[in-house]
Amino acid sequence: MNVRFVEEFVAWKKREKGGGLAGTFKTKEEAIESLVTQGMNPDDYDITETHSHLLIRKNAETGNLEIPFLFDCASSKLRVSREWNSQIAGLSGDRFSSLWKMASLQTQNRAGQKFFNIQVENVGWATEADYGQAKTVFEAVK
Repeated sequence: MNVRFVEEFVAWKKREKGGGLAGTFKTKEEAIESLVTQGMNPDDYDITETHSHLLIRKNAETGNLEIPFLFDCASSKLRVSREWNSQIAGLSGDRFSSLWKMASLQTQNRAGQKFFNIQVENVGWATEADYGQAKTVFEAVK
C-alpha cells in the first residue's frame, strides 16, 4: 500500500571525497545553499532528485500488514515512480486505498545496457481494515 509520497533532493558526498549523506532538502537550490552555509564545497556532492514512497507491505501468507517502510526512487526508478503516481491519481479514493504488486524487471537503456528496475501493478482495493490501518499511518506522518 502506497501511503505517502514526497519529492526530495538528497545530497551525497562523492565516494572519492569520503562519501556519506549530507542531508535531504525540498529543492536542489536549498541543498546547495545549505552546503555553502556549512562551509562545504557543493562540487564535492551529488545532489539527486529522489522520490520517497512510504509503503506498507501486506504479507501474502498471513494477510497482515507489516511495519511501514520507505522506498526511495532515484535515477532510472524516477520514471517508474512518476508512472506509479499517475496511476494512483487515476484511481478514485485515497493514495492508500489500493494494493500494488511490486517486482523487479530486467530492462535496458538506449545504449543497450541491461539492468533491473521495478515494476508496479495495481492488484485491487484494500480491505476496510487495511485501509483504516493505512489511514492511521498517513495521519501520523502527514
